[in-house]
Amino acid sequence: MEKAKEYTSEEQQWLTENRLSRFQNRITPSWIRDMGENEIFVFGSNVNGYHGGGAARFAMNNFGAVWGNGEGLQGSSYAIPTMEGLDNMQDAVKRFYLFARAHENYMFYVTPIACGIAGYKPEEIAPMFFEIAHLENVFLPLSFWKVLTNKMLRNYSQMTGAIGESLVVAELIKKGWVAMNVNAAVRNCKAIDLICIKCDENTWQHQSSLIQVKARRGKDFPTGFSLRQSTNLEELNREVKGPYVFVSLDEDNNPDYYILSRS
Repeated sequence: MEKAKEYTSEEQQWLTENRLSRFQNRITPSWIRDMGENEIFVFGSNVNGYHGGGAARFAMNNFGAVWGNGEGLQGSSYAIPTMEGLDNMQDAVKRFYLFARAHENYMFYVTPIACGIAGYKPEEIAPMFFEIAHLENVFLPLSFWKVLTNKMLRNYSQMTGAIGESLVVAELIKKGWVAMNVNAAVRNCKAIDLICIKCDENTWQHQSSLIQVKARRGKDFPTGFSLRQSTNLEELNREVKGPYVFVSLDEDNNPDYYILSRS
């Protein structure tokens, strides 16, 4: 007996390695032959509902898609029109998002819409599903997850860096320093993240320091230097303006601090 749903070896590898654990490993299998109760097959259509080929024809033959119905729930399927341009498709995806969010009792299996007959690439379509990816009742094709996880990792990395910088500023203020984040004024300022000043109220003499903050969630701290650069003392003396503060964050953003002085 054939299985109702079957994954490719690559999809199975992603599931085995738990690469999408944050998203409950919600990968749409490449082979879908049957839908269970409250399971919905999401396919790309056209506004006229001419389900003549591809996933649309498969949905009409197997899951209740209706000829002439170009969008929305029909039987055990949901149509998203993809042939009328990216702007119209984006609007249709937004309507699907609202529908899926309002119908938590359904499980939606999104196929690689618009990446067949419509002729688009996953890199063009997957970003439309960024918000949808966070709905626990929506499965997405692996080709979409590859694009989305890269985007999420970039955002996650930027967020980690911002949290690390804010925590270091708070610690410096506790110790009597005036600390300012350079990145608030100059985006990605090279070699400097924080400017710190401490004044003696009686003499007005002051100390100052330029600090780089490197935050991480994982095994390795980013330094911004290659192995070759990190052994070139002349280059380090030229590029490193002040001490480094390394911030190691756990899942709850509790920090451990490590300080590397310039000397």
